This record gives sequence, C-alpha cells and structure tokens, in this order.
Amino acid sequence: MNLKYEQIDLEQMEREMLEALDDFRVGDIAKKEEALNRFHRLRDHYLTMYWTSYIHYLLDYKNEMWIASEKFFGTAEGKMQEILHTYFVTLTNCDEKEWLEAYVGKRTLQVAEVETKLYRDTVKDAIAKEKEEKMKYLKNIRTVSTMYDGSEKTLAKISPDLVNSDREVRKRANLARFDIFKKIQSENEEVLEKLIKIRNRMAEDLHYPSYVELSYDKLYRFGYCEKDIKAFRQSIVTYLLPLMEQLRKMQRENLKVDALYYYDVPILFSNGLSKPKGDVDEIVREANAMYHEMHPTFGNLFDRMKKEHYMDLEARDEKSNAGICTYLPDQHMPVFIASFHKTNHDINVIRHEFGHSVQLYESRNLRYHENRWPSFDVCEVHSQAMEYFGWNYLDRFFESEEETNRYRIEKLVHDLELLLYACQVDEFQHEIYHHPEYSKQKRNEVWNQLDEKYQPYVDKEQNDYLLHGAGWQKQSHIITDPFYYIDYALSLTVALQFFVQMEKDEKKAYEDYLKFCRMGGSKSFVEYIDALGFSSPFEPETIREIANILESKIEQLHKQETKQKKKGRKQ
Repeated sequence: MNLKYEQIDLEQMEREMLEALDDFRVGDIAKKEEALNRFHRLRDHYLTMYWTSYIHYLLDYKNEMWIASEKFFGTAEGKMQEILHTYFVTLTNCDEKEWLEAYVGKRTLQVAEVETKLYRDTVKDAIAKEKEEKMKYLKNIRTVSTMYDGSEKTLAKISPDLVNSDREVRKRANLARFDIFKKIQSENEEVLEKLIKIRNRMAEDLHYPSYVELSYDKLYRFGYCEKDIKAFRQSIVTYLLPLMEQLRKMQRENLKVDALYYYDVPILFSNGLSKPKGDVDEIVREANAMYHEMHPTFGNLFDRMKKEHYMDLEARDEKSNAGICTYLPDQHMPVFIASFHKTNHDINVIRHEFGHSVQLYESRNLRYHENRWPSFDVCEVHSQAMEYFGWNYLDRFFESEEETNRYRIEKLVHDLELLLYACQVDEFQHEIYHHPEYSKQKRNEVWNQLDEKYQPYVDKEQNDYLLHGAGWQKQSHIITDPFYYIDYALSLTVALQFFVQMEKDEKKAYEDYLKFCRMGGSKSFVEYIDALGFSSPFEPETIREIANILESKIEQLHKQETKQKKKGRKQ
C-alpha cells in the first residue's frame, strides 16, 4: 500500500486547533463557520496520519519505525482528547443553537453533550495507562509463538488449520493455539485486572455509577440502555438457543461423532468447510465482477480501491491477522486490510469490509467527523448487510453448486452462533465491570457459567485452559473495545431484515442501502431502524421472526443439498 505518512508536530497542531476554537467563540456566523472548517481540516489531518500509522503497523508490526509511531500516537491520544474536550465544550456553550444544529447536525450536538462528560484532566493519565495495557495484550497475541509442525508459529500462522477437514489436524492446531494462550494467560489476566481498575477509576472520576454506564455513553448509545440490552440477550437465548441446539445435533450426525468438541464447532459437514476456488487475485477479480453486477456504485468504488491500492489482502509473516476498515479524510477514501488464508472466511471478509468501505465513501461529503462516522451498532449494519447482498452471486467463488450451498448453510449457522456468542461476551463484561471486586479466578468462573448458558452443546474435552474458564482471552474486544461486541448482534438483526428486503426487491434494497450509507452518522441506531421501516431488536417478536427466517433458510438449503447428493449418486 502506498500510504504517505508524515510526523505530526503535535504542539503546533494543538496551537492552531485551539486558535480556531478561540476564533469560533468571538466571531460572527461567517467567522464561526470558517473557524470550524479550519479546526476540522487539522483534525482530519491528524486522523489521516493516525490511521496511516496504524495501518502501516498492522502491515509490518515488527517494524521499529511503526512501533515507535504507535507509541507516539499513544501519547498524542491524551493530548487530542484534551483538545476535543475543549471543542465539544465550545459547541455546547455556543449561543446560536439553531444555526449550529443546522450547520453541524443534531447528532453532533448530542455527541458533544456526551463528550463534555467523558473527559477531565484527572483521567488523562488513566487514558495513557489504558492504552499501554491494551498494547501489551495485542503484542502478545500477535508475536508469541509455539512449536507446531516442526517450526515456531504464531496464532496467525496456526489459524488455517483450526478449520481443517481432518479432525486430528484441527485438534493439534487448537492445542497449539491454546498453548500460546497458556503462555500469556497469567499476563492477560493481569491486564484485565488492571484495566477494570483503570476503567472504573475513570468512571468514578467522571461521576458515573460504574464503567458500564460510562461505556454506553462512549459508544453513543442513544435511545436504549442496559435494561434493553439485557432483554435483547434474553430474547436471543429464548428463541435462538433451541434452534442452535437442534443444528448442533444435526452437526454431530453429519460428522458421525458422539460429542461435539471445541475443535469441531466450525465444521458442519464431514468433508470439511466449503472451499473457495482460486487465490487472492482470483477472489478479488470475482468480487470486482460481482459488485459491478450488483450496482454501478459498488463496482466503481471497488475498482478504484483495487487500482489505487486502498486494500491489502495477502497474508504475510510480518503482517497482523486483523481485518480492519477505516477512512482517510485527507484522501476522502476508505481503506481496508485483511489476511486471506484460502478459507471461506476470505469470502466473508471481502464482503464485510467492503460494506464498511461503501458507507465511508458515500458519507465522505458530509460535514465533519461525527456526521461521517455512525456509532458502532450502526456501522456493522453496513458491513453485515453487504455480506447478505452478495447472496445470489456466491457461485462466483466456488467450483460447484453444492459447495456454494454448503457455504450458505455455514454462513447462516455462523451468524446464528454470532448472535449467541456476542451475548455471552456482553453479559461477561456487564458482570465483571459491575463487580470490580471479583478475583481473577471468579471472573474465569463467570465465563465458564456463561459457556454453559450460551454454548451447552460444546465439550471442552479436558482442555485445561478452557476448563479453567480462560476462554474469554481469545476475544480481543474484551480488552481493546469493551462493550463493543454486542453491536455485531444488534446490527445483524437489522442486516437480516435487509436480506429479507433484498429477496423481495433486490434493486430497491440496494438503493435503500445506499441512502442509508449516505446518511452517515446523522442518526442514532434506534432512529435508523425507524427511518428504514424495520423492526426493533429490542422487541422479542423481532428475534422470534429472525429465528424463523434462519430456520427456514437453513432447512431449505439442507433440502437442496440432499437433492444434489442424490443427483450425484445417480450420475
């Protein structure tokens, strides 16, 4: 990727940004507009360099230059928080409320109001310490290795074998995987322990009852609260767990095994996961053709991102295994990276991250950062809906109709699993942050209990690490982005409604989706659901209907698979 980076002079940037805010306070309307534009040009440049640095770091996480750059931005983050706090306070204190709302948007002012509560000088050190602990965890999961198949391998290198069709290979790969996690288990437990203390101290300093309430504000969850999330989790367990238990029983029969062990879970069929044809280049070519068939807006953007190198999908030793999409304001372009391993996950990723890309590109002309970036619960709708928009074009990526069908079943079961697992991660976080007094052992016990609640069909087969309750450590969001993970479940309930709409009227679904993308971050999650005319995930009936949709689709695909097998035998 040819992303140009230049070191920011933080002191100069701070001076110029604060000068712009000074001019805003004393100027007339015209001068206020000019001052805001100046402030955001500087902010956009900072964000461009921040993300450019981070992308380079992910592309080569052993490079000393990018390691140093990440440390710089770790320090700069505290200073930028101060500046943004001043900005948000300035907006909330502006007397010309009517003009300001029309100019920057209603949601920007909502965000400003929340953000004025989220920062004080007293939490500056805590923010830096939080960043430091997160980096410890990320460094470990990216760099620590174990002996596997005759050489030292990291988690990224082991991951393809986790879904191998050979059960013994999967088992060996999983044992190697958890050997790495065992090596860093104690340190990860210590990191979480410190983060809970740091984050709850932040909450106390900012006059929140606990970090739970603070995190809801940080994630801009307007229009719903912890009680609604709890009800959502209960609906998921009530309506989706019985379906999942039924499907896991069928899986055991397909695999001809008495028990479904943790290393069996991803494999639904005896011949393994569906396999995409071709290498990275072929997947990109087929995706390009698919997006052009779907809609010219999709095709043109994918073309540009490919030709101008705004995507990097090759797996390399020095490259992080993470999939990420972000936006570079100076270039007015999205960028995404991933590491393809010739598994069906590659097909998920190229659709998921491109969905983020479409939203960010379509929102590029909106005024200022808060209007371009929706909250995470909304962001993931764009990505997950795009996964389903490719439903009728999936045969491009597979050799046969049978393989395509298997992938579709795997996709639906995976999303059903995601809905349950996201609730497990979320409930775990609520429990440990509401009870900061819990010991490390007690937290692990809580995770084990939630395993039984959300995944009762999985046998841990005497895996000491999992039996100890340390399985939460493999979910990086718990460390890096607390309370974010449930957004994948909330957004999926909306994405599935786009899927239903697409099956009724494909063209209309794409046009509605693009209108949705162009609204950027101008509305909250709840407001978007109303605007789209969709059902709320906080209503139990919505989750019951989603269970019916998933069950019907999976049943239909299983029947097609049976017919194909019978046809194959006759031939």
